[in-house]
Amino acid sequence: MIVKKLKIHQRRYIVNPKLQFGVLLYSILVAISVSIVNQVYRFLLISDTNNSQFYGVNPFLLLIGVNVILCVLIVFAGFYFTNRIAGPIYRLQVHLEEMTDESKIEQFLIRKDDYFQELMVAYNGFLKKLIASKNQK
Repeated sequence: MIVKKLKIHQRRYIVNPKLQFGVLLYSILVAISVSIVNQVYRFLLISDTNNSQFYGVNPFLLLIGVNVILCVLIVFAGFYFTNRIAGPIYRLQVHLEEMTDESKIEQFLIRKDDYFQELMVAYNGFLKKLIASKNQK
């Protein structure tokens, strides 16, 4: 049996588009709906008190701009966190496909800051037991 270390690709940010874009779309819709309710509430508060401008800018437009920036930040944060979830799942899928195609047992590795570290440790422990049982036969 050959046990080799697999190279981990760290530059792919979209590894499972269906999962990542689904989570991002859900996050964006929640952020936009909360933002819209917040904007309407603030606009009603501002318009009730006075119609003054904030440093020469309409307060409603200013709040819309801030919320657009927040939505963009949510998208980038969403890509980062969904990559930390979808990456290990994708890596495990590729790992299992490679093992079935090639009849050799390889160690499963993911990045240190990815989720599912416990799964990696348990899976590699299983592989060690599998190698040991095959060597005893």
